[in-house]
Amino acid sequence: MANTITLKRSASAGKVPLATDLQLGELAVNTNDGKLYLKKDDGTPSIVEVGPVTSVAGRTGAVALSVSDVAGSVTSVAGRTGAVTLTGSDIAGVVTSVAGRTGAVALAIPDVADLSTSLVPVGAVVPFAGVSAPAKWLFCFGQNVSRTTYGALFTAIGTTYGAGNGSTTFTLPDLRGRTVAGQDDMGGTSANRLTGQSGGLNGDTLGATGGGETHTLATAELPSHSHVVDMGGALTTGSGGSHNHTFNYNERSKSGDGTLVSDMTGSGNTKTTSTVGSHTHSFDIPAFNSGSAGSGSAHNNVQPTMILNYMIHAGA
Repeated sequence: MANTITLKRSASAGKVPLATDLQLGELAVNTNDGKLYLKKDDGTPSIVEVGPVTSVAGRTGAVALSVSDVAGSVTSVAGRTGAVTLTGSDIAGVVTSVAGRTGAVALAIPDVADLSTSLVPVGAVVPFAGVSAPAKWLFCFGQNVSRTTYGALFTAIGTTYGAGNGSTTFTLPDLRGRTVAGQDDMGGTSANRLTGQSGGLNGDTLGATGGGETHTLATAELPSHSHVVDMGGALTTGSGGSHNHTFNYNERSKSGDGTLVSDMTGSGNTKTTSTVGSHTHSFDIPAFNSGSAGSGSAHNNVQPTMILNYMIHAGA
């Protein structure tokens, strides 16, 4: 059962309790004017004015405040933990206004607004492992959305990723099947890490796209190389330089006596051809091609990758 806290009461308007009326850290409330009194450590009661409380833990009307109403909400006071006696100095000057209002303030739910827009800026893009975008976030698949409904997002990114229908909608980034890289100049000097040679991707242009899943090498992209050709055997030319050739023959003779020629005999003789000057010999080799290799097919151009959703903070 919850412990009920009962405050000391006084029905006299403006009545300040005496030091003897309260224990240190004890509270008293004037039921006539609603003022709350707290006895400080120095023994002098101090008036602490608070605004009206309209509900406690969702309960309205006459409410008995119990420990469960604040359990777990306060873990320390002014750096002190455990059993703490609250004094005026613990809260003095801590809260001077609520939502721009000063004086007696009735705290309402809108005073504790959603902090998501201040912690995560509108237009921030983050990876998300879930299957459905949470509230105030949109998946980035290049869709057109309302400039009115998502006014804060339109202010942040404009028509950088597409103008939508040109009047009432604008286009979100399309990150389907794409990786994300930092803008090459990022508002400063270009790093020249992503230029027009990077698959047609201009790294200085926000929202530029490029690259591909596969790529077929062009001749200009091949590394410098050579081919070994097998001629199928050795080729030689004739001897060069001035030279001649000798040859042997037998001389035969026969007197003209009208008889049939019989076997002739004679001695061998040696003759020499005329000398030929230094010269070369030319010959032709038929044209041919070296053997072919490779298929000419496109190669995989994807780095090791895991698929997640990308979403953008829409602010609404």
